[in-house]
Amino acid sequence: MELLQRAVLGESFRAGPSKSIPIRVLIIDRAGGSRQWLYSEQTKALLESTWNGDGNGNRTEVLDVRIESNQQLA
Repeated sequence: MELLQRAVLGESFRAGPSKSIPIRVLIIDRAGGSRQWLYSEQTKALLESTWNGDGNGNRTEVLDVRIESNQQLA
């Protein structure tokens, strides 16, 4: 994928996540079923705390994390 991005963007290519467009993460929680994600809220919090900060207490929007249940998707 990176090779394709380099070929298309040329000199404007920058490695790493975009500072202007967050990476979207969708956690699908199959609530009420045998495949329910028990720790979806904790997973979301961990992803956001790990990725959406620069280490100096400043918040950056690298990830856009959402949780959807199968009831919401139906």
